Amino acid sequence: MDEPIRLFLDRVDASAKPGQRFNIYHLGRSALMMHYGFQLSTMDVDFVAMQNDSDLEKKATELFGKDTPLAQALGFYLDAVVRSCRPSPPASATAARKCQATGR
Repeated sequence: MDEPIRLFLDRVDASAKPGQRFNIYHLGRSALMMHYGFQLSTMDVDFVAMQNDSDLEKKATELFGKDTPLAQALGFYLDAVVRSCRPSPPASATAARKCQATGR
């Protein structure tokens, strides 16, 4: 099931200009499906909205957000999730800290 998600993310990458890189912190069901082989169903690709490359995030969600023609054609859409804590690299689990939920 990860192949359709990979193809979708390849299309997102292809929308960037040469030299630009749209880094996402992938989470949610699609991340479980793609990275861990879970047999789940989803139509959205959740990512943490970092807002440091806001032009790229904005362009990506305009092109691949919910109800856009490309998202409908590909069967998945990008869904930005507002971050409440800075994500930690996988190797630094000891540096992770708890954070309060934002109520969303």
